[in-house]
Amino acid sequence: ATVPPGEPARLVLLTNDQTGHVGQPLPLPVGLLVADEEGRAVPGATVDIEVVAGGGSVASSSAVSDERGLAMAQWTLGPEPGMNELTARVRGMPESTITVGATGIATTIDRLVAVTGSDQEAPAGSVLPEPIEVRVEDERGSPVAGVRVEFAVTAGGIHTCLLAAQGGATCWGANDSGQLGSGDNRRTTGASAVRGGITFARIAAGVSHTCGLDRDGRAHCWGENAEGQLGTGDLTDRAVPAPARTARRFAAITAGLGHTCALEADGSAFCWGDGSSGQTGDGSSADRSSPVAVSGAHTFTLLSAGWSHTCGLTSGNIVYCWGGNADGQLGDGTTGSRTMPTRVSGDLSFTSVSAGARHACAVTSNGEAYCWGRNASGQLGSGSHDDSARPIRVRADARFVSTAAGAVHTCALTRDGDAHCWGRNNLGQLGNGSTADSPLPVPVAGGHRFTTLAASGSHTCGRTTSDDYYCWGYNVDGQLGDGTRANRTEPVRVTVR
Repeated sequence: ATVPPGEPARLVLLTNDQTGHVGQPLPLPVGLLVADEEGRAVPGATVDIEVVAGGGSVASSSAVSDERGLAMAQWTLGPEPGMNELTARVRGMPESTITVGATGIATTIDRLVAVTGSDQEAPAGSVLPEPIEVRVEDERGSPVAGVRVEFAVTAGGIHTCLLAAQGGATCWGANDSGQLGSGDNRRTTGASAVRGGITFARIAAGVSHTCGLDRDGRAHCWGENAEGQLGTGDLTDRAVPAPARTARRFAAITAGLGHTCALEADGSAFCWGDGSSGQTGDGSSADRSSPVAVSGAHTFTLLSAGWSHTCGLTSGNIVYCWGGNADGQLGDGTTGSRTMPTRVSGDLSFTSVSAGARHACAVTSNGEAYCWGRNASGQLGSGSHDDSARPIRVRADARFVSTAAGAVHTCALTRDGDAHCWGRNNLGQLGNGSTADSPLPVPVAGGHRFTTLAASGSHTCGRTTSDDYYCWGYNVDGQLGDGTRANRTEPVRVTVR
């Protein structure tokens, strides 16, 4: 015969020592068993629960044991990493008190997402009609609680520039620091002709500055200059092109977040601007307000500046990278920063390379694309979201000739002129008609045949075989050039030329 349980005598802890993210519920609820003196389960007993360390919370301050004698408590950890504790006791029985421990670890913060308050207008000196609201997300897109977000007024919008056949340059989009070269700081969705009367042969748009080479190879830059990225020998912003402080003549130029690099005709590389992560490549971590030689005596044929790192392709088809490397974006198998060029791991022979915010991609001689670095949004194209400090192959049947790495997405061009993109797509930067991220390449909509692609921040642009320009993705600053500030999930023709 079944013997009914007696009165509650003790509380048995079933789950303990869990680890979870700060500010988030633990993976498993706290399990408690109410038992009598003989160890039989006691249903209907009230268990009082109280958080005593860590500052977290429980869904309810008490739980009633079920027919199995089990009482469950959902526990959300406090906002700071470290030990969290709660106590549980059968009501009326202080001697049954037990302590439950859990460890909170810092959540991986991946991005801030704008919710409300973007693109507002109000008279100078007045309060905007809507508050600025952003959401903190982890690498899975889940909201992260308990994270302090600091707001500051700063330059650094998004813009686009175009070089005409006759050497004239036009820019449009954000202009907080004068990066349009129009002589003022007004934002526009229409084209602004770059002032100064310079005939350009090359142009490169960074995050908040722009640089170009005239037909004699002299570098001119404009826009933000807080780290010396204009190369003018000072830290003064410019709203019109200013000559870099060097007598050297360059054949190519690339602009990143806070630094700029250029290539001489003989393959010698020079960089200037923010050097805090070693991205200027001169063996130091100092900012440089005028061009300095990249160490190593390599002969480069191509340079690409990311946000805190730089990559270059040598005449021997080897890729070297230098600068920040917290996410493995240098591709040398480590996560340690480098102040001088370090070879990308493997025995691959590359024909092109492109550096993004915290990743880089390159194409081999047989048309395969490889990427390395940060991969939280699938920007490496491997089908996963795992970071890689070494090159991993992009999973695609297509054969590519070049890649264009943006902030957290990548696009590539096939030999037939087809464009494919992968990675983050919340703003339409993949151009496939959706806003769903993709860790694998997806074809860009529209059936266009492109000759070149460029990805910057969260938008992408390309030039077609018919000499038209199309852009897609983020457009709050008018950087797509279609005369609007609406994001576009498919290519739209640039109308501001």
